[in-house]
Amino acid sequence: MRELNLLLRQQSGGNLYVEENSCREVDPDSVTPAAELDSDTSDNYETLKLELVNVQLEEAEALEQHRIVCLVLRNNYALLEVVLEHIMSHLECVIIEIKSSSRLAHFLNLYCVQERCLDEETSSLLKKLNQINNVSSLEALKTQLICTINNRDHIKILNEQFEEKYNNFRLALKNFKIILEILNVHNDSLSKLKKQFKEILMDYQHCRCILEREYPFAIAEKAKVLLDCLTSLGESYKYFKDESGILGNVFRNVARNIQENEYILVKKENLLSAQCSTANS
Repeated sequence: MRELNLLLRQQSGGNLYVEENSCREVDPDSVTPAAELDSDTSDNYETLKLELVNVQLEEAEALEQHRIVCLVLRNNYALLEVVLEHIMSHLECVIIEIKSSSRLAHFLNLYCVQERCLDEETSSLLKKLNQINNVSSLEALKTQLICTINNRDHIKILNEQFEEKYNNFRLALKNFKIILEILNVHNDSLSKLKKQFKEILMDYQHCRCILEREYPFAIAEKAKVLLDCLTSLGESYKYFKDESGILGNVFRNVARNIQENEYILVKKENLLSAQCSTANS
């Protein structure tokens, strides 16, 4: 609608001019000043001016309340996002550690078998390490976190829409006030402009309400994900808590067995001597 475009267009060198069926820019000398309008139209202008002043004051107060409310909600939302991101980082490290420990246990076992330094205790410990390498529950939790973290665009989009609607409202209010101050607009066109301004105002108010309503839902959704993560991690860590201790015992046992197995050390020393002799010759 052309009247709507008029209210939402940026001012340039010329002034805005409205006729019943057209919108164009003209030089200010070619329009009739608002002060020369007939009495009925003049009354409409004055009424609209008062209405715009009231709207401006009411919306300024509403915006201030909106910012106070959303500041708290935005901080809560941001803190939840940070916590979830750090859980994600921690989870990735834990998964890598468990898989790495499992692979290390496998190759240590191969080495000990090859060098005949695998005692019963070490064998039992290595089996335990292989039994706790199932990270499917942690992988599932990681997938859930990825989806949650990547789904943050909902609130971001609402914030962007709110800023757009707010800027539209400010521009429409500014242009409407200019029109009422300096331009001659017939009653029909004035009614159309008033209707369009109301639509812009309602869009802005509606977007503001949606943002205030959706923030608590988004926070609750992320809090639920946090609860699920902590519960799942608490259960999973029952199975993984002994891994570091077991691995430490494996290291000590294998080191002791290698040290006690003179065959291994002698074999390695002889190999080094042979290599040195070959190099000297």
